[in-house]
Amino acid sequence: MYKVLSFQISDTIDIKAFKSFFTAKLYYSDSDELYFQVNPDQFIYVFKYGVVCFMNLDDVRISDFIKLISPYCKNFFVLCIIVKVVRLNGLLSFLFLLK
Repeated sequence: MYKVLSFQISDTIDIKAFKSFFTAKLYYSDSDELYFQVNPDQFIYVFKYGVVCFMNLDDVRISDFIKLISPYCKNFFVLCIIVKVVRLNGLLSFLFLLK
């Protein structure tokens, strides 16, 4: 099972410009979204409405990617709300962190 984290990092992302810049393997794209495979078991989903989803990436790679994509963002959010899903006592719980 992949660890999945999603962040709204801005109001919008210029995915057309980012698509021509980012060199990872592009699995899928349309006018609203980009889906990249960055390693055999690691994926990044970028949505034009400012959301980025990370599948199976560690915190350092996530932070590096957010810095990389920030020039393509309009109204980049300085304060991010991070949602982590964790299993506690057999139940799924959501942790909300401010960063």
